Amino acid sequence: MSDHIPFEIQAQIMKRLPAKKLIQSKMVSKQWKSLIESSRFMTAYNLSKTGPSHLFIRFVHSLPDSLKPLYNRIDDPRIVGSSHGLFCLYGDSTAGTFTVIWNPSINKCIAVDMGMHFDGTSKIGFGVRPDTLDPMIVKIDDDEHTVEVFRLSTGVWTNRRIDLPRESIAFTIHQVDVNGFIYWSVFDMVACHLFIVSFDMKSDKFSEVNLPKCFTSTDKHFSISKLRESLVVLEDCEEAETQKNVCAIWMMLEDGAEKSFTKLYTISTQDTLFRVLGFRKSGKPIVGTRIVDDERGMGVLLSVYDPHSRNIDGLATHRLSTYTTLFVSSYTETLLLLDHPNKPIPYQSQTIH
Repeated sequence: MSDHIPFEIQAQIMKRLPAKKLIQSKMVSKQWKSLIESSRFMTAYNLSKTGPSHLFIRFVHSLPDSLKPLYNRIDDPRIVGSSHGLFCLYGDSTAGTFTVIWNPSINKCIAVDMGMHFDGTSKIGFGVRPDTLDPMIVKIDDDEHTVEVFRLSTGVWTNRRIDLPRESIAFTIHQVDVNGFIYWSVFDMVACHLFIVSFDMKSDKFSEVNLPKCFTSTDKHFSISKLRESLVVLEDCEEAETQKNVCAIWMMLEDGAEKSFTKLYTISTQDTLFRVLGFRKSGKPIVGTRIVDDERGMGVLLSVYDPHSRNIDGLATHRLSTYTTLFVSSYTETLLLLDHPNKPIPYQSQTIH
């Protein structure tokens, strides 16, 4: 940039640069380095949401290349979710279970010791508080009805008893972070149907989300996702006329404390619908359609579905295997984690009564 451009204007321009370009720009001058590393600049950049948007598609159980040098000890890593440009993965190792918070935009990650081996009874949630931009991990023990909450700003797990909306419930692996809340789909083992609970990242309290009456049936199957900054319910159902598998998209609307759901549209394709995997920044859903079988083996065709024209445009073919998972998420570049050291955070816990 020209020395004739006022520094304030230079700062505004840099806020619109991709995160990787910003990291490179720190080498230009001490003044730029000081600006980019300042908490004020990083907060403004992280809140602006003007950075480039990307689509993340993960096909197999393997760590991204940027994570391998530090955390290749984690076996079979699984993705929990994404929020504010960060992704959360977890997996077992000989030393216990670790959660990894990863920012692909700046090639930075932090491993958090969870102090346990994953045994299937615990479920993990991940989110970033929108007011403080503090990444949080929530660990729920279904058997003990306890919860531990980790905040990156403190580096400590807080352990407490929790009041759940119902007894005899089991959390599923499906969770999303939306506007200060982490949502899970939960199975009621007495009523034998799914419902949704929310976790308020400010108050650390759980609440039940009221769903339309049609979701109280025992044969109702659904999962949850995020469309921009709204909770979305993906209802698996059968089309009455064709008896084909389709997916109804329901969006949660908020009016103050009141929350309600409205049905946006139903996804129906010419090919067999595998499932809805996520949404692009434009709002169009990404779907897995027919299982393809050719000389390279079995696979799922990933496509973008246009709800207005009902047309689909192919993205890629995903090959199926025993150790394969599908995770799709759009994200915007941020500088979160830039000011944190690249070293594992040991397990530290405190009990709150």
